[in-house]
Amino acid sequence: IAMMDPLTQAYNRAKFEKVIEAEEERISRYKISYYSIIIIDIDNFKLINDTYGHNVGDNILKDFVANVQKYLRKNDMLFRWGGEEFIIFLPQTECMKAIIAAEKVRNVIEKYRFGYGPKSITCSLGVSGKRDMSDDITNIIKRADSALYTAKRGCKNRVESSC
Repeated sequence: IAMMDPLTQAYNRAKFEKVIEAEEERISRYKISYYSIIIIDIDNFKLINDTYGHNVGDNILKDFVANVQKYLRKNDMLFRWGGEEFIIFLPQTECMKAIIAAEKVRNVIEKYRFGYGPKSITCSLGVSGKRDMSDDITNIIKRADSALYTAKRGCKNRVESSC
C-alpha cells in the first residue's frame, strides 16, 4: 500500500526509486542491461480541473492510468510522478523501441472517449534511455523531462525523445 498512489492505483515515486535501485544493481552485476523511461503529462489538465471540477479531474486520472496499464507489457511499470505526470519504466528496452511504446500510449489516450467531462484528452510524452553503464537515473530523467517540455512547447499531443 505504501508503494501505491491511493487515487490512481499506479505505483508511486518511492516504488520508482526502489525499482531503479534494483535495476541498477542488476545492470552493475551483469553489465548487459539497459532500460528506458517515458514521462507523460496530460495536456491542459488545469483547464480540465477548472472547467469540470476536481472530482472529474480525479476520474480522468483514474481512467488514464487504467487505459495506459492495459497497453503495457507485463514487465513495464507505471508510476505517478506527481499531479498529472506519470513515468513508465521499460526494463531491457532500447530507447528507439521506447519511442514506439510512447506513440502507442499517446494514440490510446487520444482515442479514448470519456463518459463525463471532456469527451477526450491528449498527453505529451518525453522518452529517454540509459546510454551506457555510467549513465544514471538523474540524467535519464533530466533528458526525458527536457524532451517532454519540447513536446509541450510544440503543439502538444506528441512524443519527443532524447535518444
